[in-house]
Amino acid sequence: MEQITFRDFAEQGDKIQAIQRQITENQFTHAVMISGEPGTGKKTLASVIAKAILCSSEKDRPCNECENCRLFDSGEHPDMILIQKGNPLAAETKKDD
Repeated sequence: MEQITFRDFAEQGDKIQAIQRQITENQFTHAVMISGEPGTGKKTLASVIAKAILCSSEKDRPCNECENCRLFDSGEHPDMILIQKGNPLAAETKKDD
């Protein structure tokens, strides 16, 4: 399977380059708003950002080679929690009735 990187979002312009630069310089902001029409790659971009933040490489991040990238790809990275609508973060979490 081909790995998605920031290069795949290059057409989005300066904003993507700014995010990548912030991650590279360890100056990433505390939050990013990703918006757009359905099917435009919002979840994919969020995944690339999260993976790049967790990547331990000194070169372009995400490197898709280091242990952190491999753990991320397998869904086993201990610092990655995927929050999905309707799925509680913990078994003891209950919906308000």
